[in-house]
Amino acid sequence: MFDFKLNTVGKIIKGDNPEWFIKIKDDKEESGGFYIFQFKNRIGDNDMGEAYDDWVEKFEDIETYFDDGNWEVEWEEE
Repeated sequence: MFDFKLNTVGKIIKGDNPEWFIKIKDDKEESGGFYIFQFKNRIGDNDMGEAYDDWVEKFEDIETYFDDGNWEVEWEEE
C-alpha cells in the first residue's frame, strides 16, 4: 500500500536522494495540483539549503512520482 502524508516532512530513507527530506503541499486552490518539495537540510521551510520542487496535477500522480524515485520515506509525527 502506498503511504504518504500531505503537508508533513518526511526523510527519504531509500531511493533517489537518500537522507534528503520531502514535503508534499496540497496546492489545489492556487495551482490546481500538488507541489513536491525535496531539500537536503532539515532547518525549516525558509532555509532548506539545496532544494528543488516539482508539481503534479492529480492526487494519483503523487504515487507515480514516488514510484519513479523508488522512494521509501519515514514521515515525521504530526
